[in-house]
Amino acid sequence: MRIRYAEAFLLIGLLLLVSCSSMGNKQYYTLDQVITITADDGMRFNGRLRLPQAQPVDKLVIYVNGSGPNTYDDTRVMGNGTTFSYFDLFAQQCNNRGIGFFSYDTRGVSPSNKPPLFQSIDQGEYETYLPTNEISDVEAIIRTLHSYPVLAKAKIILLGWSSGTIVAPRVALDKKEPVDALILAGYVNVTMDATLSWQLGGESSMIFYCQYFDADKNGTVSRTELEADPYKILQAIGMNRATAFTQLDVDEDGILTAHDFSLMLAPSLTRIQQAIEENDDQWLAKNYGVLLTSAWFKDYRTHMPPNSEVLSKLDIPLHIFQGEIDRNTPVQGTRDIEATFKQLGKTNLKVHVFPKHDHDLNYLLYPTKGEISLGLQQLFDTLGSL
Repeated sequence: MRIRYAEAFLLIGLLLLVSCSSMGNKQYYTLDQVITITADDGMRFNGRLRLPQAQPVDKLVIYVNGSGPNTYDDTRVMGNGTTFSYFDLFAQQCNNRGIGFFSYDTRGVSPSNKPPLFQSIDQGEYETYLPTNEISDVEAIIRTLHSYPVLAKAKIILLGWSSGTIVAPRVALDKKEPVDALILAGYVNVTMDATLSWQLGGESSMIFYCQYFDADKNGTVSRTELEADPYKILQAIGMNRATAFTQLDVDEDGILTAHDFSLMLAPSLTRIQQAIEENDDQWLAKNYGVLLTSAWFKDYRTHMPPNSEVLSKLDIPLHIFQGEIDRNTPVQGTRDIEATFKQLGKTNLKVHVFPKHDHDLNYLLYPTKGEISLGLQQLFDTLGSL
């Protein structure tokens, strides 16, 4: 059952929180509401809607989650004990620009007060978390929020991150609910299988080692460069500086390249692929870095064509934001789709690539130093200009 307008916005004592805060010299005023969404298959999940004071709202950003369990807050704790909610920055920056912001729980996931992830998971419900279901879930979110008079005429902007950059374009392509623009960050251009192979194929590891050890910027790491260890990384990851190079130079060619890490990681990639094929969710839960089921991977394989095939079919405004040192998905995919659009003569895609920015566009600068990275600042400014 959808929450009625009166329930969502007028029961001040029980449901409506009016808050005021400041970011720099700007103030944001927001109506803050937790809303239950009912999906097409009857699954219910919660989302958090934060609106600026100026109403009716003419733009609404819906954050389309990346892979794994997420909540509408995504509260986290850092090593120094500082606790923060990931989506607060997005809501504040959107509200400052007169834009509404909505984030939501992954199916089967809800916020909790238990660190470090501050989430609880209903395993049975979480097993229905599949990309095809997430498409229909985002459509249900748009349908529900557009039913409120204050949002009835709002432009819908989907902000997809990581695997969300695959889901969001499909929502727009299906045209079951209106989508006016896409912002895609940590962009994935190829299939999920290809992305997994890239992550464990050596290239991702070399991004890390070149970032901290490649002093001459030639794309490889020599013994001298590794043992210099200017950022004290080897100690931090538990490696002995005197023996590290020998351990890492698997092909024994005297330099560290992606080939070394590909050889090193090949057994892990093979075992993960085996677990997916054999539906061994118990092994994946214990050994894969993100809680994902074999059905999730297989649903991507069967029903989710890559953005290299999907994105050029869209004519709405498209923006891609990506860091050059993204270790989750290669920046080359962004350059490839940009080239595709140029070949086709399409002008509705704008690409924003940032040196020394990671998969999250250096988000952690904000909770650690109170700074907003260049990449995120330009993303928020783009939202304001759409």
